[in-house]
This record gives sequence, structure tokens and C-alpha cells, in this order.
Amino acid sequence: FTAEKLKLDYDEWDYTQPSPQAAGFKAWLKAHLVGGNPIVFFPMCKGDGHKCYRSSPEDEGACPNGGTCDHVEPIFGIFSNASLDDATVYDDDVILHASDQDMMPYYRRMETMQDSEKMDGNCATAQPGFGKNEMYPCFDEDVTYGLAIKGTAATKNAYKQQQSNNSSSREGPTLPHVSLTIDIDYEPNVRIFEQPCVVHGNVSVDLSGLEHGQQCTLFRYNSTDAFPTAAPYDEGYQYATNFSVDLKSSSGEAKEWSFSDPNPFYSNTAVYYLATCY
Repeated sequence: FTAEKLKLDYDEWDYTQPSPQAAGFKAWLKAHLVGGNPIVFFPMCKGDGHKCYRSSPEDEGACPNGGTCDHVEPIFGIFSNASLDDATVYDDDVILHASDQDMMPYYRRMETMQDSEKMDGNCATAQPGFGKNEMYPCFDEDVTYGLAIKGTAATKNAYKQQQSNNSSSREGPTLPHVSLTIDIDYEPNVRIFEQPCVVHGNVSVDLSGLEHGQQCTLFRYNSTDAFPTAAPYDEGYQYATNFSVDLKSSSGEAKEWSFSDPNPFYSNTAVYYLATCY
């Protein structure tokens, strides 16, 4: 629901399939990470209630299909001693995740990631308590949850349109991959009346697959409602910056175009960047 409302292109792990789901979840996880898609996963944390944030003392939690979770964390890297073209999940494959509590990177072997609701296996020696258990969580080996972020609804629909068009006649712009970094490492919690802060963004546009001299525009939309899911893209935007693809540089072939947005935004707002190239 959340990903849909945010106009994202995503793939949700099928938590309705038979248990145990650990092996299948790891295969799904690895495939997306190798494909460059970050994962949002929902692990259990040592000492927590495993009820999907439900505050009721009832034994039955709020998780669908009888699963459990306590927290939400991102996974955004994978390492393997085998070729990443090999879809096999190896015990010594390593994933990179964050705790959603601090700024540290955490590396985990695939074989250590799952546990039972009793947390007496891989997470048996994890430290319990807020600010500790998020750093070494485990997902429910029986029923678990995850979401792979593949892009935006706009890039998804543009790809579908290109696939449906005749290969000899290109219609519409190319939408290259866009990434954003920001200059803050703490987001004020406006739900407890902290004041939002000003954020500056640095945007990178991947030039892979583009041709030297192509004309592009980077659009910025200042709300989810304003962000388009299909062409035309030049409506509803707040700012637009034109640039030409330059694949030649003094250091060799250029791989990306970078842009420091001079227009800041607030930490409690939604901002989208989209590049179009013709």
C-alpha cells in the first residue's frame, strides 16, 4: 500500500506461500540485490514482542499469515565468493544492511539471517533492548516480509511503453537511473514536534546506454501528487535543469552527470527527481 501510494515500482515478497520461507526469501533477496534493487525487510529483534507493532497483550499479532516482525530495515549490498551471475545462495554470501538506529553498516552472512520466533538459534546471543537489538536482527524463518524497490512507477511505465513500441521506431524519452544523496544524517521526528530541517540534495544521473550529445532534462517535483507516472513529464514540476550528455572527459569515459540542487527542501516533505533524455 505504502509503495503504491508513493508511486514506486516494487516487488513484494509473497508471504502467503508455504512455510518455512527462509530459503526462498534468501533467493529472492539475492536476485534483487544483484539486480541493483535495494530491499526493505521486516526482521525480529531480540527481546521484542514479535507482534508487528501491535500493542495489545493478545497472543495473536497483527502480522498476516502468522508471521512475526519487530522492525523495518534496509538491505542494499551483497558480496559473494562466487560469480554474481550464479543465482545460488551460498552460506558465506554476505549482505549489507543498516539498523535504522545508527549510521553504521552491518555485514551478515546469509546463513545467519533467519531464526525461529524463540530467537534461540542465529540470534541467540544478540543483545536485547532498544538501540542494541536492531543491529543484529533475524527474520522469521517460517513467514517473513520484504519489499524490493525497483524504481518509480514512471520508469516502469516508460519501459513498458518502449517494449510495446516497434524496436525500429523509438517513441518517447529515455528515463535514465537517478540517485540522490543528502547532506543530513538525522531526520527530525515531526511526530514528536521536532522542527523539520532544511535539506540539500546532490543528484547523479547514470549515463549508461545514452549517446554522446543527447539532450536531457532533470525535473524536480515537490510532492507525490505532482510526480507523474507516465508522460508528459513536463507538467507539475517545480524546477527543471537541462544538460547535454558528455561521455568524454579528461579522466576518460564519463559514467554519470552530477548536479548540486541549489534549491533546498524540508525534511518532512516528499521530493522526486526524474531525468528525460531524447
